[in-house]
Amino acid sequence: MALENNVSSMTGFAQDRVQNELGILCGELRALNNRFLELNFRLPDTLKGIEAQIRDRLRTALTRGKIELSVRFESGGEAANLTLNQDMVRDLFAACETLSQQTRRPTTINIMDVLRFPGVIGTSLHNQQQLETMALTLVSQLLEKFQADRKREGAALVAVIATRLQKIAEHVASIKPNAAHIMHTQREKLLERVRATQIEFDHNRLEQELVFWAQKADIAEELDRLETHLAEINAALKKGGAIGRRLDFLVQELHREANTVGSKSLSSDVTYHAVEIKVLIEQIREQVQNLE
Repeated sequence: MALENNVSSMTGFAQDRVQNELGILCGELRALNNRFLELNFRLPDTLKGIEAQIRDRLRTALTRGKIELSVRFESGGEAANLTLNQDMVRDLFAACETLSQQTRRPTTINIMDVLRFPGVIGTSLHNQQQLETMALTLVSQLLEKFQADRKREGAALVAVIATRLQKIAEHVASIKPNAAHIMHTQREKLLERVRATQIEFDHNRLEQELVFWAQKADIAEELDRLETHLAEINAALKKGGAIGRRLDFLVQELHREANTVGSKSLSSDVTYHAVEIKVLIEQIREQVQNLE
């Protein structure tokens, strides 16, 4: 089966940087498995104003995963063009003076601590706009690399899943031709045991019981449903996109049918194939948990 490379893993990693006269913006974007989309940011204070824009971009591009975006700014030569929020500085000094009077203790003000206070130091409007543009460019570059990384891993996961699906199909194909023969053989064995008792019995009643038994032991419907679910999973893999949740549901259905086949088994051969199918299903489930 030919598969499109448009299935993504939920895990991924990317790092990149953007540089101009203001300095260097370095960023990392990473993701871990998660049932829903969870976004966590570590941004410089100067970029807090565009956090909503960045969040919208990530929400548009991603559907599931615990996403962590980290951005670090290293100032360049032009970064010396800073602005000082003098009103905030006066307020800080006044607050310190008030606290000193209330506690009757002298307060020593560290100038560097004041400068580190959020909002005290800023950039000019022009520089701020440049910095925000840099940041949005960085996010776009990170997303492009990140998506490419997740698609590569997704393609590898799909290849593993497809191999397991093929093996399950082979086990089902091995069971199917023998199912009717096994039913017939078991029926004859039951009849021989009844005859060996040399007890008179109602033939009509016996036939009714055998029909009832055959209905309970028949696995034809379960095998058909296994094939149907396999076809649906293969179709979902071929279609691609955010298919993790759908595949998780289909794998549960596969497991349900395989369990029933195993519980109805009338031969060691069918039991062997049922066990092998369940092992393969568990291997598929582990991989599906990693798909977006």
